[in-house]
This record gives sequence, C-alpha cells and structure tokens, in this order.
Amino acid sequence: RVEAAGGDDRYRVVLDVERHYKPASGERTVTFVDQGANVPAYYRTGARMLVLVSSLPGEGPETYRAGDPPYAEDRTGAAQDALAEGRLRIERALPAARHLTCEGGG
Repeated sequence: RVEAAGGDDRYRVVLDVERHYKPASGERTVTFVDQGANVPAYYRTGARMLVLVSSLPGEGPETYRAGDPPYAEDRTGAAQDALAEGRLRIERALPAARHLTCEGGG
C-alpha cells in the first residue's frame, strides 16, 4: 500500500514480503519512504517486485518490477523484464556474499 507521508510527493510504501534472500528470514512486510509523483502508480497493488534493502542508513531500496523493461545493467539479454534482471543480479552476487555477515539494521 502507498500512503501520503507529508508534502513534496513523499509516500510511505508498505510491501508484503514473500521471500528473503540474505538474511534468509525476516519481517513479513518492508516499509520505506519514496518520493515522486509516480510513486503511487509504480507501487501498485498486486505488482510483483524484487526489493533490495540496504543495511546502510539513509540508503533507499532498489526495486525491480515485473513487466518493466530490463535496466541497462543487463547487457547479456538474459532478462525478459526488470524483475528477472534483479533476480539474475542477486544470483550472481550471492556466491561472493556467502561468508559476509549482515550486521545492524539490514
């Protein structure tokens, strides 16, 4: 769901979590503030998304939504949409992250 969070096109976004990657478990929802006139349409009800949440304070999430074209990051042509591209990015990064710990809020 998306709710107004003050002026200047700021919105509080609350998403249901289906799967965690690292750590392997966590909260059933993720909440953050995003800004922009397109926020309510982008985070529409029912949209399947991959959300990468940083452990660094003040760093916002990265989002990959099903049906959106892949970003320029995927130069291999392997991703059919932004969601698939995000998953490929995670799959490529997980082996190097295997022995890293998640400390703090992330």
